[in-house]
Amino acid sequence: MKLIMENWRKYLHEAECVTVGSLMKTVDQAQSDEKDAEDTERLKGWGWELAKNIAGLFPGAGAAMSAVSAAEVLLKVKGEMGEKGVSYDQVADYPVLGHLKIDPELIKVLEDDLLRQLDEMYEEQVLSKVSGDTCIDKIPNINDFIRKMVAKETEMHVVIDDKSPKK
Repeated sequence: MKLIMENWRKYLHEAECVTVGSLMKTVDQAQSDEKDAEDTERLKGWGWELAKNIAGLFPGAGAAMSAVSAAEVLLKVKGEMGEKGVSYDQVADYPVLGHLKIDPELIKVLEDDLLRQLDEMYEEQVLSKVSGDTCIDKIPNINDFIRKMVAKETEMHVVIDDKSPKK
């Protein structure tokens, strides 16, 4: 009976394993969703600019559109001036990195372009090098990879240590 229970537990642990293949499917879907959201935002901005240009063709509408544009600028400046403290990026701003379980503190301190570049490097140098049925707990996680790459690129002048309590 003991032998059956030991083998059964082992089977359960293997079944709980999240594989690189399933992670890559999730990441691909998140990247697709992120691209769609960016395209939608770009189209909204383009549509507003087109509306302002078309309105400029009608007498009197140009002045109204100029007033609306000036109000937009004032609201943006007021929002930026009225904010207290530093505004940090959040994991929700990076859905792909969120699926990779990135440390929120890394998102706070690293520049957007650098985060995206490190994400691409992680996919290329780590995820694409292992088979799809490999458990993700058998490969370096994104946080360790980022810390290692920052230390390497800065020749150990910048080192990010994980001081969070271990679970």
